[in-house]
Amino acid sequence: MTILTQDMACIDGQSTCFSSLENGHLFYQFDVSHLLAETPFNFQVFAEGVDVIAVEGYMEGDDMFMGKIPLFFQETLGGIEQNKVQDHRIFRAESLFGSCSEAKMTWRVWLTVKYQKDNVINELNKSFTVTSYRNSRAIEDNQSR
Repeated sequence: MTILTQDMACIDGQSTCFSSLENGHLFYQFDVSHLLAETPFNFQVFAEGVDVIAVEGYMEGDDMFMGKIPLFFQETLGGIEQNKVQDHRIFRAESLFGSCSEAKMTWRVWLTVKYQKDNVINELNKSFTVTSYRNSRAIEDNQSR
């Protein structure tokens, strides 16, 4: 396990930030405020009250096909304060988007979360969209509209 301490949050333009299960929640978070082409970012699934075993996923263009970008998740430990909480698990992946001819692009994140409840392994299949920008100027142009 790796110890990482970056602040993680739902970002502007993210269609879904969490899922509720009967015994807890899954939060979908990024370590940047905006996704920029060709700039690495971290994405995490934070499981609260859910015994997550594994997370698998990939991203693909929602408004333009640019291939599938795999997400390779590893379980991590949060900061010292988060480690005091016993009912959470964090799975994190580092990724990046390729550059597109469009200033703004929508990507679909596809996830399969395997979790255990009452000694039974269950799967949650989830997808949501996020927006990426070609560069900082594209973000500024989008915000001024």
